[in-house]
This record gives sequence, structure tokens and C-alpha cells, in this order.
Amino acid sequence: MELQSSWVSSAEKNLLLISGHYYLCTATCQKFGAS
Repeated sequence: MELQSSWVSSAEKNLLLISGHYYLCTATCQKFGAS
């Protein structure tokens, strides 16, 4: 159970990181691609 909960926690952290990077990339692309 501990290993499973730890894996879920790690997966959630990775998902947040991916979402954050994707958001930053999208915002940057829109900022420099708007012109």
C-alpha cells in the first residue's frame, strides 16, 4: 500500500510538472507567435 500511494503521489507530481511546462510553452508560443 505504501509503495502504491507513493507511486500515485509521484505520478501526480509529474502530471503537475508536465501541465506547468505545457502551460508555459503555450503562453510563450502565443506571446511570441501573436505577431
